[in-house]
Amino acid sequence: MDTYDGFWDRIARKYAAQPVDDVPSWEKTLDHIRRYLTVESHVLEIGGGTGSSALKLAGDAKDILSSDLSYEMVAIAEEKRAAANEERVRFLQGVAGDPQLRRDGGYDAVIALNLLHLLPDPPQSYRAVREMLKPGAVFLSKSACLKEMNIFVRMAIPLMKLVGKAPKYVQFFTGAELEQQLRDSGFEIVESCRYPTGGTTHFIVARRPN
Repeated sequence: MDTYDGFWDRIARKYAAQPVDDVPSWEKTLDHIRRYLTVESHVLEIGGGTGSSALKLAGDAKDILSSDLSYEMVAIAEEKRAAANEERVRFLQGVAGDPQLRRDGGYDAVIALNLLHLLPDPPQSYRAVREMLKPGAVFLSKSACLKEMNIFVRMAIPLMKLVGKAPKYVQFFTGAELEQQLRDSGFEIVESCRYPTGGTTHFIVARRPN
């Protein structure tokens, strides 16, 4: 991918060694996702990082294909899968719309956690996700809405990018703007909430219409 600067490969091992910042919110997010899965669900995760969420959800679906832009993130995820001896999850390098991630008949759910604000072209990715879903299937996402954060955070991000401490692409939107982008990409918003409550991280369930 010619727009990728290798940022996530460079930090992958350090990222993997860090504990989850807010375990209760993460667990609550996974529980919310489980409401939309069954033991017959075929699931795709995009931006899956080192595979922690996919491995946690392994028993809640028939199979999960977790993908990430970063080869190094995928390598770490595969190490974790092998250690857990978990055969219901596979890991591949790729982004939404890539041929190797497609499934004949489509997916019952696509998951994207902490990803949407990091996409180079969000609407293009949303349309790609829509085409990978079965009619009536759901896109489950959780994303930081940076435009809702305080001014100091918003000012710091461009400076961090200059010194290589943030990825090349960082998108600023509000929760309302994100929902509208998804509608404009052909989705129906089923529900939207914030984890943690009152924060600036939005969990959205969007459905591909029948």
